[in-house]
Amino acid sequence: MALTGKQRRHLLGLAHDLQPVLQIGKAGPTQALLKELDRAVEAHELVKIKALRECPTELSAIVALAELNLGVSSVGAVGRAAILYRARKKDPKIVIPDAAGSSKSVKAAKTAKTAKAAKTNRTHKTGKPHKTGKPRKTTRARTDSE
Repeated sequence: MALTGKQRRHLLGLAHDLQPVLQIGKAGPTQALLKELDRAVEAHELVKIKALRECPTELSAIVALAELNLGVSSVGAVGRAAILYRARKKDPKIVIPDAAGSSKSVKAAKTAKTAKAAKTNRTHKTGKPHKTGKPRKTTRARTDSE
């Protein structure tokens, strides 16, 4: 599955706080590693993997191998870490924007924004609407003796 730039940015934002699910060591990419990566991607949809210093294979080669064998999409790679995505076969949890840029999460954000806008259309106790929707600070009148 080829991801658009907007989809990659969305997934990179979701993966920012993720810890690596798999670490690839001295053995490099083995069949056991690919099997475990397949399980992790099916469970989490979006995973971060890390190649340790001892890994004899370049990270780009490992990602290409995973794309070819597991059908995952590479979201991005920084240093020795890579982020991979594949939607679950049953009940996918992550909603990514489609090619046009709309998604359920974007629609939900717009709905929340309009609800917030409706909530901020309040009036002051004098009956005049506020520009910001926040109550005005009242100051007491000063007298000449102060």
